[in-house]
Amino acid sequence: SFKSVRSDQAICSAREGSLDNEMATMNSTLDADLVKRQAHTEEIREWILELRRQNQAMVGELKKYSVQSKENNKLTGDMNKMKEEKYKLEKEVARMKIDLENLKVQGNELQNKLNSDHDMCSEAVTILKKSLEEQGIALPQLEG
Repeated sequence: SFKSVRSDQAICSAREGSLDNEMATMNSTLDADLVKRQAHTEEIREWILELRRQNQAMVGELKKYSVQSKENNKLTGDMNKMKEEKYKLEKEVARMKIDLENLKVQGNELQNKLNSDHDMCSEAVTILKKSLEEQGIALPQLEG
């Protein structure tokens, strides 16, 4: 029976040693896995930090784009107003050219009428002067 106890102790001792080896192997594997996990976690953290930096940069660019977009919209509106004003001015200039041509025609017509009236009046004065001279009426001398 003492042999049996000793034999059981030896078996237990061997099993305990085997369990200790298995535990050491498991702990070693767990430690290795933990180191890998920590390294992977650190990579993920760095990746997240880089994504945050990129996101902040994109937000900054988006703000710039938004400001530029608003400025572009304002400039487009201003340009459209200027085009509209240019169109109105071109229309006004065209109307004024027509008015100028009409005034030139009226001026020519008035000059022709003035010349015609002057000729008619000169002819009438000549006829009147001749008639007065034939009747012996002296014409007054005009100064100037």
